[in-house]
Amino acid sequence: DAFRLTRFTWVGHSFGARVGLSLAARPASAVESPVERLFIIAGAGVARPRPVSHRLRGKINGWRFRMRKAMARNEAELIALERRFGSADYVQSRALGLRDIFVKIVGEDQSDALPRITAPTTLIYGGRDTETPPELGRRMQALIPGARYVECPEFDHLSILSRGRHQIATLISEQI
Repeated sequence: DAFRLTRFTWVGHSFGARVGLSLAARPASAVESPVERLFIIAGAGVARPRPVSHRLRGKINGWRFRMRKAMARNEAELIALERRFGSADYVQSRALGLRDIFVKIVGEDQSDALPRITAPTTLIYGGRDTETPPELGRRMQALIPGARYVECPEFDHLSILSRGRHQIATLISEQI
């Protein structure tokens, strides 16, 4: 609103991709989506199937974290626990003051909303990404009408933004 933008191109990585997907998939009752073009880089948004062993390990680690968190004597101990048990995004969300929002949204499945996206969408994933594996991008491509999927085989979740930035810039500039 401050910049008086009514339409824009959204480029989002990881959590920022979730925000872009939400903006682009505004309900039919809303005014036209402000997203004119959508670039999702290593984004989540659909439920990730996990084997029972991984789900169980996650529950056990969550229980350990909560128990140790309850015994933390100060902020420094709490931060050390978060670094030990949490993902990089979870740890960073504290510094940004976005913890509550992050925790609520990180597990949200946006599958039902994705077919409402009408903006031309490009999904870009690193072939070595274990946080948001290429499988998620391919599943989202199937749900977003006309979406394009691009896989950069040599990159993981973060290196796609550093070493892969030139390829991403080229993909975006070719489509805008």
